[in-house]
Amino acid sequence: MTEAAVLVLGRDEAAAVEVRVWSRAHPGGLGVFDDNWLFAQIAVRGGAAARARATGATETGARATGATVTAAPRFRYHAFLRTSDFGRFAERLTRLRDGATARARFWPRDPWLAVVVARDGDAADGCCEVSVRARDHGSERAVRFRYALDASGLAQLADQVDAIASRFPVRP
Repeated sequence: MTEAAVLVLGRDEAAAVEVRVWSRAHPGGLGVFDDNWLFAQIAVRGGAAARARATGATETGARATGATVTAAPRFRYHAFLRTSDFGRFAERLTRLRDGATARARFWPRDPWLAVVVARDGDAADGCCEVSVRARDHGSERAVRFRYALDASGLAQLADQVDAIASRFPVRP
């Protein structure tokens, strides 16, 4: 099996999301629309710093019904993401890194994953804040968290997104 392209959001056990993009969802496709869907697995780790909403679900021993759980949720789910969303995010991260914009967003139409990377304050030191929301649409399990990112972390994030966009370019 081919190795997945990987995007890691978060830097410690407190909260992290790992996105593994395996392949095009419809290899050979049925046209432009179908050719540009990607099959991904999203793995969520969360701890005290992460806030997870569970609807009647049990996440590592914590039970909630429509409440906010701050225990460590751990779940995985499959998602379909678009090549164009990764391409736009890669371009926006490059512009953010170059100082041409103050924010880069990965905000697909479907609610599987949303990421906002924004300059923090004066941005002279290259620091950014990353906001992440991962949601398993099928079960309503979700996690949201924020973390700080320095210039080297921003470069690493941009390289990971660019690797996905390069491996799975938008097909006309």
